[in-house]
Amino acid sequence: MIPRVFGLVLKLAQEPDIDASNYENRLGDPGSRTEALLHSQPTTPGKDALMSRFSKISFAIIIFASSVAQAEDSKEYLLRYKFVEGQVIRYEVSSRDDYVIKIGMDEDTPFSYQDSVKNYTVISVDKDGMATLELMNMEWVKTHVNQNGQQAEYDSRKNEEPEALFAPLASMVGKKHLRVDLSATGDIEKIETLLNKDKEVKELAQDVLVKLPEEPVKVGGLWKEEVTVPLNLPGGSLKQNIKLQRRYFIQSVKDGIAKISMKTKVLTPLNNADLEIQLIRRQPEGTILFDLEKGLVISREVSQNNQVVNFGQGASQMTFTQKHTEKLLPGDIASGESEAIQK
Repeated sequence: MIPRVFGLVLKLAQEPDIDASNYENRLGDPGSRTEALLHSQPTTPGKDALMSRFSKISFAIIIFASSVAQAEDSKEYLLRYKFVEGQVIRYEVSSRDDYVIKIGMDEDTPFSYQDSVKNYTVISVDKDGMATLELMNMEWVKTHVNQNGQQAEYDSRKNEEPEALFAPLASMVGKKHLRVDLSATGDIEKIETLLNKDKEVKELAQDVLVKLPEEPVKVGGLWKEEVTVPLNLPGGSLKQNIKLQRRYFIQSVKDGIAKISMKTKVLTPLNNADLEIQLIRRQPEGTILFDLEKGLVISREVSQNNQVVNFGQGASQMTFTQKHTEKLLPGDIASGESEAIQK
């Protein structure tokens, strides 16, 4: 369909205007009708002829554009990670968190921002695309915290003794913290911690890789992922599992890059502010760029703007906003900061 319509556009654009009077004069002679067509000469088109040709071309272009759009809309894309054994994929990460906390008449506005580089190493890949990855959350990290009017900073590249506030963070720098077995769609089959922090394993697993759809999808296609989050019940050690749903939507595909939007929805009804406050950092939305040919996330930009009121059995309010970006770094392990990686 598309080649035929495009050919029509070219034909209309190149077709000369026939001298109609010359052609009509020759119609009286039946033997010369074919000759009339063969010998009629192009003439300078008048205004009406130009308008007629313009209308034909415009109409054909509209049909062509419509056909292209329909073809693009109907095309299906198979989104898969393409793991390569020995590959090291690195991302530059930047994040800023801002809070506004009001309790009674008091108000505080703590904030923090952090820059780092994270990576994952592909240990092995089987014939079905199932891969074993080892994840390092921070090759290096630089962070700044402002709380209660006090400021503190830590930069792991300076090799300085961290303040007590940053000791847990410093203990993870340059160390692989998770080993996961996962499919080409990002489904986790097995996970183990490498830093003896079992409590955090399930939480960390939720953000290893973006979940991809099982079936091919078109532009406008939607798929969903359910995530279970354990919350602490007030007044004890019991927990309640809460269901979150992440919804992914393909906005466009251009030059082999799929633009995917993501939103998070809380599925479990909550009528308790002390539970809601534990989810204030768990409801991101944003945009993901995925390279279809390389099978890689090349960037992720998410934000949050959440608010909870009347937590802690009093007049209170907390507003949390966040901007978080991840960008793929070129090549495998590059020189520079990554030299500090501990294997």
